[in-house]
Amino acid sequence: MAASDLPPFSGDDPTCPNCGNVGAYTTHRLRGTSFKQGREHLERSCRRCNYEWAEATIDNAPALASQQSGEAS
Repeated sequence: MAASDLPPFSGDDPTCPNCGNVGAYTTHRLRGTSFKQGREHLERSCRRCNYEWAEATIDNAPALASQQSGEAS
């Protein structure tokens, strides 16, 4: 799975794709530190149902980066 295959960073209060709860714990994972992903990523864990999912880091989320740079202009 390429970095672009990961969902982009969803912000400080992500919505759980499993139960819809707003709010998740976030753990930054370096390359090779998680059995789920072979590269740097964010591991999100829902505060309600404990569902886990991976997201791209900001460096790996070009759409978010370009959106933020457009807001700064």
